[in-house]
Amino acid sequence: MEFVEGQSLAEHIKRHGRLDAKLALEITAQVAAGLAAIHKEHLVHRDIKSSNIMLSPKEGGGYVARIIDLGLAKAVEELPKEAVLSHASAFLGTLCHAIRAT
Repeated sequence: MEFVEGQSLAEHIKRHGRLDAKLALEITAQVAAGLAAIHKEHLVHRDIKSSNIMLSPKEGGGYVARIIDLGLAKAVEELPKEAVLSHASAFLGTLCHAIRAT
């Protein structure tokens, strides 16, 4: 497993407050590209949240965003075509975030 230096997006927001629009779009584009790469490998992450996105500073400014914690990832081919990935009466992901959402 690769060590990713930096801080999570959640930590960054906690320290610096709301992201400006340009940085938010830059991070969003990188995360979308990362999710597309995960999807090309026929995986579903299933726990995307700000604490699972690491930001590493780039030379010259900005950040490289990386998706971490694929512990709940599922291979798409393991699931039947009619599989339901979540249910209204259950939660998936990190417990403390599921409790805060209710």
